[in-house]
Amino acid sequence: MSEAGVWARRLRPASFRGVPFKVDSHDYASGRKIVSHETVGDEIVFSEDMGKKSENFNMKGFVIGDDVFRLRDNLISELNKEGAGELVHPYLGNKSVKVVGFNVSEGAGDGRRAMFTIEFIEAGKPNFPKSIFDVVTEFFDSANDAIDAVKAEFEAIYKIASLPSFVLDEATVTLNNALGVVDKAIQKIRSIPEEKAKFEKRLQDLKNKITQTASSADSLVDETSSLITGTDAIIKELEVTDAIDVESGNDDRLTVYDSMIDLGSNQIVDETGTPNDIQVSKNKVAINKLNRRIAIVTLGGSSILKAYPTIQDATKQKQKLVDLLDSVLEDDIDDNTYQIFSDLKGYIIKAIPNDSASLQNEVEINIIGFENSLTAIYKLTGNITLESDFIKRNKINNPSYLSPQTYKAINE
Repeated sequence: MSEAGVWARRLRPASFRGVPFKVDSHDYASGRKIVSHETVGDEIVFSEDMGKKSENFNMKGFVIGDDVFRLRDNLISELNKEGAGELVHPYLGNKSVKVVGFNVSEGAGDGRRAMFTIEFIEAGKPNFPKSIFDVVTEFFDSANDAIDAVKAEFEAIYKIASLPSFVLDEATVTLNNALGVVDKAIQKIRSIPEEKAKFEKRLQDLKNKITQTASSADSLVDETSSLITGTDAIIKELEVTDAIDVESGNDDRLTVYDSMIDLGSNQIVDETGTPNDIQVSKNKVAINKLNRRIAIVTLGGSSILKAYPTIQDATKQKQKLVDLLDSVLEDDIDDNTYQIFSDLKGYIIKAIPNDSASLQNEVEINIIGFENSLTAIYKLTGNITLESDFIKRNKINNPSYLSPQTYKAINE
């Protein structure tokens, strides 16, 4: 074998966060942070070493194939995600990196190929004591693993190829119902109009090609998981008060996932009938569990980042998530998926409520006689500035006349 052949065989296939791509060329840059100290009138120069520069990886590459659009979109999706990811570099090995920027170029002469220019920088590690930041980071790292595990389990169960057409028809109906649940959930919340319009178009585009999507496990899992994890883009930029329903007090950033989580929560595979009938049932359960589990993981991320008004609110949300994760752990899942979801549960317990947050304590007070809100809150806390919160928390229409009953208030 020639030297060139040996060299080529040693190159590893390039990928980022598990999404493969081809590499044409790369540039690597690093070095030392050197500060030169020069004194006027002095011939002596001192160069001070201030430590290592960050490693930068600039790569030119491409994706190619008959399904180039899907391959392109998969890579774009991973490059746009927040946080560090694993880069498998053909020449330099595995690197933990963050994406600085990238661009994509396509032309008529490129055929089935989309060209990428990507700039990565080493992720490094935060230079401060272990804190809630570490727990949150660990959660999101584990959340990515959880979604990958859920996808893998789905792809192992879902079968369409070489089966009668009615199997695909039934899968299409199930997927359409799941998309309907997502659509209804989005309609019930306040959102950024521009982002909502983009999401609705994306949802409609998926419905328009629903049979094509349901025909492939890869396509179905990529499209639906991307749709669900992208729901928070519609509301994440809202001010805190804008995302909270004044009447119910519910936070849209959390409740938007409720109906998705209920999807097929108690479904089991019907093992009666022909093999094709059983596969129909397996596909239906698999689609609903895929959507449900991804919604649970996404809800976990939103819940960890939320600023809770009281300890009770944080504890209630934590218990909701623990119960949901327990329901996944009670399913028939493989050992790897079990461990990942068990880890997620541990991170949720540690991160909610945030130990560094100064949460208020909500208490109940019983008003026996008739009082006004100012008097009631002063008796409890000695702080009349909490009256407006008291009125809002209990949805009091007439603050000057409180009927005898139990009320909720913040006790500082």
